[in-house]
Amino acid sequence: MKVLIPRAFEIPSFAFPALLFLLLPNFQVFAQATGAIKGTVLDASNGEPLADVNIVLKGTNLGAVSDNEGKFIIGNVPPDAYTLSALAVGYETVEVQNIFVRANDTVSETIRLKESSIQVGEVIVYGASFRRERITEAPAAVSTIEPGEITLNSGQGQVPKLLEMVPGIDISQNGLFDYNVNTRGFNSSLNRRLLVLLDGRDLAIVFLGAQEWNGLSVPAEDLGRIEIVRGPGSALYGANAFNGVLNIISPTPRQTLGTKFTFAAGELNTVRGDLRQAGASDIWSYKINVGRSQSDTWSVPRDTSQPRPFEYEGFNPFLNLEVRRLNTNPVTSTYGSARVDYEVDSRAFAVAEAGLAQVENEVYITGIGRVQVTRALKPWGRVNYSDDHSSAQLWASGRDSREPQYSLSTGLPLHERSLTLQGDFQYHFSPFNDKLFMTAGLSYRYQTIDTRGTLMLDDHKDNVSGLYAQIEYRFSDHIKAVAASRWDRSTLYAGQFSPKAALVWTPDHGHSFRLTFNRAFQAPNYSELFLYVLHPSRAL
Repeated sequence: MKVLIPRAFEIPSFAFPALLFLLLPNFQVFAQATGAIKGTVLDASNGEPLADVNIVLKGTNLGAVSDNEGKFIIGNVPPDAYTLSALAVGYETVEVQNIFVRANDTVSETIRLKESSIQVGEVIVYGASFRRERITEAPAAVSTIEPGEITLNSGQGQVPKLLEMVPGIDISQNGLFDYNVNTRGFNSSLNRRLLVLLDGRDLAIVFLGAQEWNGLSVPAEDLGRIEIVRGPGSALYGANAFNGVLNIISPTPRQTLGTKFTFAAGELNTVRGDLRQAGASDIWSYKINVGRSQSDTWSVPRDTSQPRPFEYEGFNPFLNLEVRRLNTNPVTSTYGSARVDYEVDSRAFAVAEAGLAQVENEVYITGIGRVQVTRALKPWGRVNYSDDHSSAQLWASGRDSREPQYSLSTGLPLHERSLTLQGDFQYHFSPFNDKLFMTAGLSYRYQTIDTRGTLMLDDHKDNVSGLYAQIEYRFSDHIKAVAASRWDRSTLYAGQFSPKAALVWTPDHGHSFRLTFNRAFQAPNYSELFLYVLHPSRAL
């Protein structure tokens, strides 16, 4: 058995002080003894446990989310009398009053929720303004795919397939995993107008700026929740939030406790297996997963050895005939990841996770024709600290073509070895009883890429930094205004200013009217700036 060990990426020396700065939390030590509230949330009709129920102590910032067994715990609760509120989409909200918490004591409660018709106003989103708010009050058009929907529709193992029925989403598929996802029309076979994030980590590869969808290190059914913000989003997210943002929020280990094994098989000789284990002990929790998928390719050879070299009528032999024969071996992806969560207290937590994926034989449409990935490794890592008012995150993502990728039209080998390292910090507060909500943040990205002269003449090391702020003011329970702006500078392109303004009127729980103005930009990728491809070894 051959063991694959990725080469270490070179990380700049300034990254380590930046890591220490970003992850340095402000801890407060309380001398007052506290108690806790724990319990279980059940479906009132059948007694089954309910996951992903929001549990809130009214009048405080304390709360929790129920796990797959319906269990929850709220720690560090000061002694007092409380009202507990349980909210879940599709269920009636339940309030439990007169819960008395005593020092060094734990109160237990069992909550039963009754089903109700789903009201659009109950759906909570985050990505439109970096805060939790009802979808009808968000200053942008937002759609969501909830965990239950993902589990139900993810049998094929392909994330873009989950988006097919989302309003305003346009999908172009060129191969088994070669998807181009866009909003607001004007899609193409090489599109990158939609910023795709997984827990705040940009999934785009450095050279093309597009997603390698079979390079995820978690299966589709374990992604948790997906938000699609339609419309320009650079005022908060920066470059490439041109037509919108696809924000994927993975579940915590406490939301996926236990062991889960998944096996799937289907057409194109598809076989997929995944194993996940999650557990928790006191303030620590963890999650580990490994998996592999394999399927025959959709793509067919386009060379002179075929009696009919083209699968579609209208292809031009001069433009579309390929020098190198397509490798028709199965398209495979082997992956794994691990995550550890640490609960500092009931309002603060830290996360550390990492993963690795190996992809083989997929074919992608690029500006120089079809390119086949022979074998590439994609390592990544993320650390995060969040509390009531701030969050800090540092993430890294790499790509290394361990064997040459091939331009099928020229037959030439192509190489890519790249690293992206990014730090983000955000602070938010509400000074006037929730009338005014303010958010400010900054980000810094360092990226390096080397193609050994096969795609660019030189290797490149570049950086991008951004600074943003947003103010939200609520005039009444039905009207609020939002204003935001962001400044981005880069060694690759000129500085960019991205403003946003919105007025939202919500006349009732299920309806809203928005008047918005946004400006966004799409940054050039390395292919557009520095592409240099050698002539083929023989004439086409």
